[in-house]
Amino acid sequence: MKKIIPAIDMKNGKVVKSIRFQDTKEVGDDPVAFAKKYFEDGADELCVLDIMASIEGRKTKLEIINRMREEINIPICVFRPEKTHIITGLNQTPIYARFLKT
Repeated sequence: MKKIIPAIDMKNGKVVKSIRFQDTKEVGDDPVAFAKKYFEDGADELCVLDIMASIEGRKTKLEIINRMREEINIPICVFRPEKTHIITGLNQTPIYARFLKT
């Protein structure tokens, strides 16, 4: 069974797209709206990455994640500099970014 697992990259609270985090382009103002659209389109899970959190030495801003949780009912995997974990869907296994080769 295949799953649809879109990813939302955030920078300064906006949705961005990039290639290997270079030359980021802003594609939306509201990550929550993107999450809701993916959910409505049939996503099975959602991955979220705050691409500036590690660079700025801070934690992911969970206010946005909590707003997503209010709008959608699928597992959300949040990649955070301090740890990676599943916000909802406890039957899922988190992926630790530090173990992935780039």
